[in-house]
Amino acid sequence: MERPKEVDDLYDIAGKFADLSGWALIGGRCARCEREGWINRDWLEAKFSNAIISELTPKLRCRKCGNKGNNRWILGKPFR
Repeated sequence: MERPKEVDDLYDIAGKFADLSGWALIGGRCARCEREGWINRDWLEAKFSNAIISELTPKLRCRKCGNKGNNRWILGKPFR
């Protein structure tokens, strides 16, 4: 699978994951090392179905450097 193209910060688009259109890909970006990671949307919506996106930000942890501070959600779209 090709890496998705980042479109915008997720906070600017939706308050909840269910508010997103079907094509949207959800990921996180590390504030320290700038690593991008993409998250399985089906799993995320099943586990946190009614969660507000901004409330889940503290749960973002970088798999490269371990940073948990100031990471952010990002929105992506697949290459076509």
